[in-house]
Amino acid sequence: SDFEKYVPDRNMKDYTTALLWSRVFLTGKSFTSFSGSEIALALLFPMETLFESYVAALLKKQLTPMGYTVSAQEKSYYLFDDPKRFAMRPDIVIRRKSDDAIFIMDTKWKILSDSKVNYGISQADMYQMYAYQKKYGAENITLLYPKTEKGLPDNIEFKSLDNVVVKVLFVDLFDVQNSISHILETILM
Repeated sequence: SDFEKYVPDRNMKDYTTALLWSRVFLTGKSFTSFSGSEIALALLFPMETLFESYVAALLKKQLTPMGYTVSAQEKSYYLFDDPKRFAMRPDIVIRRKSDDAIFIMDTKWKILSDSKVNYGISQADMYQMYAYQKKYGAENITLLYPKTEKGLPDNIEFKSLDNVVVKVLFVDLFDVQNSISHILETILM
């Protein structure tokens, strides 16, 4: 009821952002990857970095006891070797210790939709994944997006004639453990 008494005018301009945040917290709203009609202010940290770090930490926790190493933002390879230029930095690199197999994941904080061309996946991201596969010789390369209620298939794959397969999988932020388990089954098996 206090918010209904508020009348925005030029004298209250400096308080607009604080009032919007207060309304979000006091009305029990939450932040999700879904689109909607509510005004959402940017948080004070980049969500793509938070999403990447969160997924990497979950993978490291689950895979380390199973004989894998997980590294984030690795700079082992360069696009060109002579001279060494254009460092490649996959978000997540997983190595299986038993046979040195490499699995690469890139996280994207973006909402995909079946109504968009290529689901809204950028061509630049696909070029990047293709280059990772070629340079790292990865067993598997995967783009990870937050899961939304957009009716997309659980697994999307793009295949080239030279045996590059890019998987697109989704992290369900409301059921993270099962989601990560499904992703690992899909990628590592």
